Amino acid sequence: MNYPIKNLIHVGRFEKSKNIDLIIETVAQARQQGFPLTFTQVGNASSKSLSDYEFQCKKKFSSYIQEGWLNFEPTISHEKIPEVLSKSDLFIHAFQGSLDKTTVEAVLMGLPLISINHEVNNFFASQFDNASLIERLLSILTLDESSLRDNVEAQEALAMKNGTLNALIAKLDQILISGKA
Repeated sequence: MNYPIKNLIHVGRFEKSKNIDLIIETVAQARQQGFPLTFTQVGNASSKSLSDYEFQCKKKFSSYIQEGWLNFEPTISHEKIPEVLSKSDLFIHAFQGSLDKTTVEAVLMGLPLISINHEVNNFFASQFDNASLIERLLSILTLDESSLRDNVEAQEALAMKNGTLNALIAKLDQILISGKA
């Protein structure tokens, strides 16, 4: 765990369902409130027909790219995900749907995680609330180091409590078989 949180990451396909634009807007809002954050999106659209969203986002947020705090990296092999995550301070997630396997990987690596995904929050949070992504981000950014460490440890403990290792493996198998991540 790195403190203070500065480098945010999302690893996943660059598709509208992943709400990458919402993540970027959220990071921009936090930056406007004085937090010196960077954000890196790792992953491309999975098909040519879905690449319009990626192109539109890069065009819409080109000034942030020029400012140097917004980065887009291409899709990486699964084996490189731990290395990329280890260079980050927080995994930010806005997909509404099933539990993404990258959220599990991030938490198991000790990376703080924020998400507006109900399934993710039910799995990694002790209580559910309807906080927005910016509310969640500002909340975690204002934690002191000890509280942040407690938060990360609680996410790890809840992951183990809410799903035994076998249940976690079964859930990951289900995600992999369905092809939805």
